[in-house]
Amino acid sequence: MKNLFLVYFSIVAFCVKAQQPFVGTPTVIPQNPSSTSIIKVVTKVITANQSIVVDMPSHTVTAQQIKIRACYSQGLLPATQSYIDTLVIGQLATGNYQILQKAYLSSTQQHCTPIDSNQVVLQINVGTGVSTGIAPSANHQALMVEVFPNPAFNTLNIQGLSEEAEVLIFSASGSFLKNEKHGLPTIDISDLPQGLYFIRVSDKNASLTKKFIKSEADN
Repeated sequence: MKNLFLVYFSIVAFCVKAQQPFVGTPTVIPQNPSSTSIIKVVTKVITANQSIVVDMPSHTVTAQQIKIRACYSQGLLPATQSYIDTLVIGQLATGNYQILQKAYLSSTQQHCTPIDSNQVVLQINVGTGVSTGIAPSANHQALMVEVFPNPAFNTLNIQGLSEEAEVLIFSASGSFLKNEKHGLPTIDISDLPQGLYFIRVSDKNASLTKKFIKSEADN
């Protein structure tokens, strides 16, 4: 009986361990950030069983370390599921930083009750941006865009948008939502729920990130 119990315990322990989430190496945008860059980190987590997000990916910056944390329920269906999220870190001072991303597996869906976890560590360097070859005046000119109205209801207008510009919209938590690459002066946001969002406008020279609010009714 004792041996049977040990075998059963070993099998259970193995099954729990087999559900350990896989954490891919984060992608830093831009690839070579400077102290003037709006830094984003794209994360990828794969769970062994289909699951749901218990705690959305979030981050904290302490000294020279960026900690990223997320929690997922363990799920029941035997099929892998991928989660790709984008977090807006913002501007960082010049120096070397460690990105520590940790994904927890939870036994409950209401709140994070960790039963397993996995993590990955990445080192990045934030430079001064002096050697980018972009003069301050040219950079300022490239960022002369206006986003209105704010709050917005169904459409968001962008004034001063160049033809080669790319427009990205992120949630307040940094998750990527929309991508427009045609230099259109208006963006359809009717499908977005009410709340706070980030809009990122980029061209070949520079980029700009602004906040806007999606309202529930036209003002």
